[in-house]
Amino acid sequence: MADSVVWRKLSKKSRKSQADRFNAGEVNASMPGTVVEPLLTAGAVEELMRQCAAELMRQRGAELATADDSDLLGIWFKELKENGIPIPMSGQDIKVMPGSEAERNCQVGLLDGLCEATATLGDILATEAEEREEKQRALETEAAQAELEKQRKAAGARRKVYHSALNRHIQNCLLNDPTASALQVCRYLDEQDVRGIPPTWLENGNRELSAAYRNDPKVRACIDARVSKVRRDLKG
Repeated sequence: MADSVVWRKLSKKSRKSQADRFNAGEVNASMPGTVVEPLLTAGAVEELMRQCAAELMRQRGAELATADDSDLLGIWFKELKENGIPIPMSGQDIKVMPGSEAERNCQVGLLDGLCEATATLGDILATEAEEREEKQRALETEAAQAELEKQRKAAGARRKVYHSALNRHIQNCLLNDPTASALQVCRYLDEQDVRGIPPTWLENGNRELSAAYRNDPKVRACIDARVSKVRRDLKG
């Protein structure tokens, strides 16, 4: 799974934790006498932040074997701070505080804030990962195009002169795309309206060579053999 997708999922999970808490509160308010326990707890928030820190270390190639829970929480708080994201409370203070309703509300608010901070940082890291992935895709595409051009030049240097118009067109197709399949060559020949195609290849109601290739095993074998021969000639 791409790094950016992982961060989007973790960010979404953090915001869902907040939504679950708010939904529980709405049910409690609308149904007197019914108590729906909120899913947002200190333990759940800690676990989410540990997951984020572990993923951060994995993506950066850091060693996880010696990292305990407090290390992971510290790593995540440090990352929040370095990205300028306000931290509602320190890692050491994250715990369920028994006591008054005011204390409970304060604690829930702090946990909400940590979830929002974690989601915000997750979005930032996802965007950074997407930019890295896009650059990597561009580099891979550039490398693939360079290799294809190298193959074209090498094939052109070994170009054989054919008397057969069909072979010349097959050769042109393979020079343009050395990796073209036999079916792709047939489509190219159809587009070029090539003359000199053996009449037996277009029997049985097949008006296009690509259709004959797909529908007639005997014709397919003949075309495969012809394309393979030209391909071998190009490879020298």
